[in-house]
Amino acid sequence: EVVREPWLELKKAAANDGIKISIVSAYRSVSDQRGLFLSRLRAEGVNIADVEAGIADSEIDAVLITSSIPGYSKHHTGYTFDLLCAGYQFENFVNSPCNEWIVANNYEKAKMFGFIPSYPPDAQLQGPAPEAWEYVWVGTELLYK
Repeated sequence: EVVREPWLELKKAAANDGIKISIVSAYRSVSDQRGLFLSRLRAEGVNIADVEAGIADSEIDAVLITSSIPGYSKHHTGYTFDLLCAGYQFENFVNSPCNEWIVANNYEKAKMFGFIPSYPPDAQLQGPAPEAWEYVWVGTELLYK
């Protein structure tokens, strides 16, 4: 609930600048994250028996590049969301006008409404590889002290 109004304000500011941005994924329960993680493992050709047998480590590592294990996703908090830019594939958000707009001037537009990137390009070893589409709400009070 607390993120709703800042999100709507960010979306309106984007629209005022001709940017059509939306949320493609937000809150995920641990159960939802488990389903997502397992589906990505299956896409790598892995089943639970392979995991139990310890023969899927490289595939698990590949999935961990873009997915958190259940219980550890920022999406569990309700403060994190993934963005989509109209006319662009989700994975190509980084090359979209929406990304250009939101990252300009050190994320000025995002910060104005209390959002920061979850995994910015220059932050190493803090989670998945940079995800241009993922933002977390921390509030303006923390950003402008």
